[in-house]
Amino acid sequence: MTIIDFIRHGEPDTHIHDDRLRPLTTRGQRQSHAIATNLIYIPYTAVYASPAARATETVQPLATVIGKEIIHDDRLLERQMPDWIVDFPGYVRKQWTDLTYAQAGGRINRAGSGAIPSVYAIIATGWGGCGRHTWNGYE
Repeated sequence: MTIIDFIRHGEPDTHIHDDRLRPLTTRGQRQSHAIATNLIYIPYTAVYASPAARATETVQPLATVIGKEIIHDDRLLERQMPDWIVDFPGYVRKQWTDLTYAQAGGRINRAGSGAIPSVYAIIATGWGGCGRHTWNGYE
């Protein structure tokens, strides 16, 4: 049986406006190292991440300590954001309370949730799986 862990990215630097290039904050980097510390002994066969910088930075310490390369897959990208949102926390709050909400150029959360079935498609291709523990990435 294949078991998959979903790890939410660490705290992102919301001052960076490009959604794909947005890195982790110093706190987010500490969170990523805590993930590696807590999951080091899980027998992972693969580590996957979306190509978003914050996702890659979150799992990089774990991938390094277990000796795995990160496999990037666009199907793991979160919702598509429109151009920069001034009230980012308000926008995200609205998206989570109304799954059909998106501004022009964005994608609704319901469409973004297609990443979960995509993960199963990845596993079905025989790429491997992960361990059993979940860490949400936030302290």
